[in-house]
Amino acid sequence: MTTAIDFDALEPLLSDPTIRIITINRYDNIYFSREAFRMEKAAQTFRDEATLRNIVNQLLAMHGQALSASAPICTIVLSDYSRITIVDQPVAANGLSMTIQKPVPPSEMPTWETLLRAGSLSAEMHAFLSACAQGKVNIAVCGATGSGKTTLLTLIANMIPTQRRLVTGEEDFWLNLTHDNRFHMHTSPTVNMRQVLETALHMRPDHIICAEVHGAEALTMLEAMQNGYEGSMFAIHATSPRDCVGRLEIMLTEAAPTLPLTSLRQKIASGLDLIVQIDILADGWRRLVKISALNGMVGDVVELVDLYTFVETGKDAEGKISGRYEASGYVPRFANRLASYGITLP
Repeated sequence: MTTAIDFDALEPLLSDPTIRIITINRYDNIYFSREAFRMEKAAQTFRDEATLRNIVNQLLAMHGQALSASAPICTIVLSDYSRITIVDQPVAANGLSMTIQKPVPPSEMPTWETLLRAGSLSAEMHAFLSACAQGKVNIAVCGATGSGKTTLLTLIANMIPTQRRLVTGEEDFWLNLTHDNRFHMHTSPTVNMRQVLETALHMRPDHIICAEVHGAEALTMLEAMQNGYEGSMFAIHATSPRDCVGRLEIMLTEAAPTLPLTSLRQKIASGLDLIVQIDILADGWRRLVKISALNGMVGDVVELVDLYTFVETGKDAEGKISGRYEASGYVPRFANRLASYGITLP
């Protein structure tokens, strides 16, 4: 966070490294979260809306922006990549509001070892994802808000061999990639994600990594996967692999409204190879609950085949959900591609 501004009531929340999200619903109603699924009410409040507005105006002035009745919503990204979303009246019915999302520092990023120890996936699933990253499988990571999509995408991308060139498109620079031969791009008020990804195609990428697709850029990403940019990856907000396909259909329809739905589904079926779903279960633990392969079209529907599934079996004395990871034994269509890289599936 910037030290040039006195954040008043927010100072203790901003200085706490364990806090990831701060929401100011109005000047006297503040919540924070150390985990995305659990919000706590803060004891601190601002004296009045004028105090909060003074802080907001200073932040906006530092980034060349301003609120107005015709532009009551602003988003800014700070030097530490914290993302601040500000909403004012008339859109904000309760008064001036602000949400602060702090990125996970590289030193605190989960590792595969910590996920394996926590039971977030099985050793076989880890070996499978490593093979897919090395063998240029096209992957979508899906999950709900706060499920850990970006973190999981980062971990998978970091298993790509280091001699390959990565070109990434992001809004906030939250992908903590370890490759030396990488080039990061991010959106701006005048450059959207689709333009970023179209530029990435001309920068000699071995892999294109998009932090999240939520609009017309999905078409650019899938066409890249279809046309030789294998091993590309993106995250998407969806609550299951089937929901992921449905969300992509909506995005493609918005990007190319004149194309028949069957043609758009064919782009998904031929471009994307794998969907990995991460979720926060009722006990608050994150788990990879499903890995599904795309297997072309059956009639006019994209066929999905589950490769790995987490099956709940109960809860322990502390309320933690117990379960097992089941492998279907199905051999995905991209097995031959992996074999061409000398990779054998577990």
